[in-house]
Amino acid sequence: MSRIKVIKKNDEYSLEYEIGDIFEVTGTWYGGVHINGRSGIPVSLDREEYRELEDGAKEQENEDESREAKPQARQGASVSEETIEKIRRFRDERDWRQFHNPKDLAISISLEAAELLEVFQWSAGDVYCREKTDKIREELADVLLYCMLMADACGLDPDAIMQEKLKRNEEKYPVELAKGSREKYDQLKG
Repeated sequence: MSRIKVIKKNDEYSLEYEIGDIFEVTGTWYGGVHINGRSGIPVSLDREEYRELEDGAKEQENEDESREAKPQARQGASVSEETIEKIRRFRDERDWRQFHNPKDLAISISLEAAELLEVFQWSAGDVYCREKTDKIREELADVLLYCMLMADACGLDPDAIMQEKLKRNEEKYPVELAKGSREKYDQLKG
């Protein structure tokens, strides 16, 4: 067994996996498997939460087709044009565009990111802060809103710049060198 598909979510607060996600198995335990979640954090899944994939390539094709049938917002893969327009309308109705220059938006992104970080302050070993999910959602939304406004102010397409960055990161962090490593690209040993 090298790949699994999540079929049930026992931990409703986890942001690391959702039903339908497909993961490589990194290890096993008596009650299930270990995976690296969406952000790379190790996660243990119980047996009833997943099913083993027989034909990984075929399953991935089926998964890609089913994702295409779902609305974009559900996937979390992109921001709809409707949402972008709502953000612009909110800004413009308040005549705030005059304040939304790249410098001030960059400052705002940093401030809101600090507020997101504050949610985790003093949480000791609780790296997920599941009891604070509502606060995490609120602060993350602020960060994302400012990021969208920054892209708009700079005339950048968020999807395009993220795709470009992912491509550069794939080159800097080849799987065969970076898998399971926390090292920065210039420290990877090949």
